[in-house]
Amino acid sequence: SSVKGPGHIDSRVESLLKDLESKLYDMSDEEFKSNVTALINMKLEKHKNLNEESLFYWREIQNGTLKFNRRDAEVAALRELKKEELIDFFDQYIKVDAPKKRSLSIRVYGSQHLKE
Repeated sequence: SSVKGPGHIDSRVESLLKDLESKLYDMSDEEFKSNVTALINMKLEKHKNLNEESLFYWREIQNGTLKFNRRDAEVAALRELKKEELIDFFDQYIKVDAPKKRSLSIRVYGSQHLKE
């Protein structure tokens, strides 16, 4: 950022994760189901045009995954997902002090920022 230094940006990311944590913990079961349903509906949307469809397939080819049924597999997984499983995953891998969390922060300091 031209206004804030890299350390500030990192602290904002951690603040975002803490906000996400409280929203996840406070989310009702109905709200969780509604969000999952909305995501499923988004994933089940048909490709809008040939370009969008070809980009989907080329992405699979370029990444070497060749999982052309990815959307169906993701939808099947979402239908089985339970709120407790998502919270457990978040606690293990994503939240600020998660035991299995891994992160990489590459800091580039501009001339207007002193190294922290």
